[in-house]
Amino acid sequence: MKLFMKIKMFFFSLTFKVFASFWLITIISIFSTRFISQQISSDMYSNVESKEPQRHELRQLKSTAKKIIRRKLKSIDQIQSIRHEHFIKPPYNLWLKSVEDNPTVTSLFRLPPKEQKSLKRYIDEKEFDKTISSHFSHTQLVGPVLVKINTKEYQLFISRKLHDRHFGRLVQALPPWARVATPVFISFIPVSYTHLTLPTKRIV
Repeated sequence: MKLFMKIKMFFFSLTFKVFASFWLITIISIFSTRFISQQISSDMYSNVESKEPQRHELRQLKSTAKKIIRRKLKSIDQIQSIRHEHFIKPPYNLWLKSVEDNPTVTSLFRLPPKEQKSLKRYIDEKEFDKTISSHFSHTQLVGPVLVKINTKEYQLFISRKLHDRHFGRLVQALPPWARVATPVFISFIPVSYTHLTLPTKRIV
């Protein structure tokens, strides 16, 4: 009975409440920041960083374009049937954008829905006048170069899945309002918790 009472007193003690509050705040902070970052990066591409591609990236892009041209394909559907043998393998992916009034964007591999939607929309809506390297929070995209499949011209891109970033980098990737709002919101948790757990004083 004494042991039970000691355990009960410990769980109701200030020490345990501080300990539990600390870890609760830490866990909520990590997951909420990561969630906001993923939502922003997948639904918007205004914060995509674009720069000149490196030599090895250009070399890979042009080499892949030559492989496609040498195969003398009749349609882009044929790329799907021989993709594992000749062109590229994950974590890399090929993207082809048709050069016409109503362009279509096709990827060799299917990505997770949010990443697929984000990259496809970016390639479809952006006008490319030169080869660039575009950096999303989850993916790097290099391109385009022109390739001809049968009689149709396409812009070719290569994307590469990036490794998950450190928590600090995820925070830095957030826009200013999110970096301020997240800790402010979380800081209300211990205040509310303390307020709810304090005994109510009776007014005499």
